[in-house]
Amino acid sequence: MVNTSGTNGHDNGVAPSDEELKEALWQYARENLTRTQRLARLESEFQYKISESTLKRLQTKFRVPSSRKPPPRHVAVGMILDEMAHDPESRRSANTVKSMLAQGDVQIPRKIVREVTRRNASTEQVDRRQPGSRQNIHRVPLTTPGVNYEVSGDGHEKTNAQGLDMGGVGMDIYGIVEKCSSAIHCFVFVPSSRDKHTVGHIHLDYIEKYGAMSMQFSVDGGHETEFMFSQHLALRRERYAPEYSFQEHNPWDSRKSVHNPRSEGTWRRWRDHTGKTFREEMVKGKTNGLYHAGSYVRRQDFLACPCPFSPLKFPQLRNLFQWLWPKIGQKEADIYVNWWNAHHIRGQAAKLLPSSTTPNMVLQSPECYGYRRWDIPIPQSAIDVLRGKIPVSRDEAFRWVDNEFDLAVQSAYQKIGSPELRCCNGWEIYKDILDKLLEMYGEDAPVFLL
Repeated sequence: MVNTSGTNGHDNGVAPSDEELKEALWQYARENLTRTQRLARLESEFQYKISESTLKRLQTKFRVPSSRKPPPRHVAVGMILDEMAHDPESRRSANTVKSMLAQGDVQIPRKIVREVTRRNASTEQVDRRQPGSRQNIHRVPLTTPGVNYEVSGDGHEKTNAQGLDMGGVGMDIYGIVEKCSSAIHCFVFVPSSRDKHTVGHIHLDYIEKYGAMSMQFSVDGGHETEFMFSQHLALRRERYAPEYSFQEHNPWDSRKSVHNPRSEGTWRRWRDHTGKTFREEMVKGKTNGLYHAGSYVRRQDFLACPCPFSPLKFPQLRNLFQWLWPKIGQKEADIYVNWWNAHHIRGQAAKLLPSSTTPNMVLQSPECYGYRRWDIPIPQSAIDVLRGKIPVSRDEAFRWVDNEFDLAVQSAYQKIGSPELRCCNGWEIYKDILDKLLEMYGEDAPVFLL
């Protein structure tokens, strides 16, 4: 058959320059790519399609490093040890060490790398590198000089917008726990536990509730503690506790979450007691047909409004969710706190702090267990001054919906008889309030604007 095209053999595309080929092949070696992967990269990057034999020839031509031709063993061992010296804790695996060496254009077989790394690491370090291994946190029994010497504050975000995945609705929790008694001082649902103004008001609410503050406040760090930190130090620094120096009695401790056991333990117990049930009830809104993040209730005056997106438009039904479910959550939280503070802590022989009693008992009668009180009385006037220095008011920091919608829903809630807010009947209440809102606004069903 006649070859009319005049082209013989295979079309490999246009070959890159030697400089481009050399740089590309050396880079593929640094990435430890297989031959098949290198051929695919050449084709995708340069539209250059070649065979394995041509690839081998090019790698030989450009002296591309290969683990088939490693340095002499004594040189290779020295290079591996030099790389291990950059990792004193020996957390890098043999594969990691091999790839780190490859970045420096040194190719050593994994067998040699693994042999050297195992021989020059302790058993504990080798075990630490095993897949699935976890670093155990060193735990010791908690101790404290007395009641209200130290309290811990922390936020909980398992029910925020990201955790619920329901179109932007959600809520956080912030808690304050006393160390000696394990009593919960504060457990409040908030729009955001990472907002410094909100956390600042929570701190002052806690002091206002008890009329006193602790000697030390422990948190897990974060920008949200800015006002809390300044408030606590200001009250300690002024005339309310002048006899206690900062050197002997540290006023503030910022630590990792895993080292803040009082607060972290509280979240675990909350989830087991009520938290998981509360969350599961909320997310039923995804499937029960009652909640849709893009639905609205129109007002009667909407038809007279020429602009469909004017300020007179629609209250979103996500606002109804944000009005109702935080209230239900707070009701469940209050029940949980009352139970926890009154429940009997099991006896624990290894525990240094009081057990076989209730948190309330230790909190109110620490002398029965060999402890003293460290409360620092704080007058209301000092609390008011500090609250005035927070640029965002408490009402704004704790606001879930606007005032107009709040009044409308409150009216609808009263019209349905103000039923008790519990998570087991939350969606029933939601539906009843929604029906009243539709009746108030002259609608038969929510309007969907997506």
